[in-house]
Amino acid sequence: MARRKKKAPKRSAVEHAADRSEPAESRAADAMTSMWMLSAVNTLVAQAVWIGLRFYIRGHADARLAALLAGLLLIVAAALSLVVLVLTPIIHRVRKARPPPIVTLFVILIALGPWAAIATLALAN
Repeated sequence: MARRKKKAPKRSAVEHAADRSEPAESRAADAMTSMWMLSAVNTLVAQAVWIGLRFYIRGHADARLAALLAGLLLIVAAALSLVVLVLTPIIHRVRKARPPPIVTLFVILIALGPWAAIATLALAN
């Protein structure tokens, strides 16, 4: 008797769609994109906590520790925003598939937030 040849397993539609989707990014591009987004999210969280602490400080006159923490968080948010602003053009240059424009705009607005707060505080004093 003759042996039958084994057929190669058929690929699913999902596997075929994955082949036709966006080009695969390099590990460096993925790492930089992750660092970019994590910096943006951490900047946003630092700003949100800073705003919360500012409201707390207004209600409690003896909140010296909260005032120190608020100042530290504003400095951290400003430093992270510089990282975000430096990485934004690099991400657009390195990645094959650029991030959506709305994401880039939102990230830039997040990065400008601490500097707007610093300018407001400087003008108020």
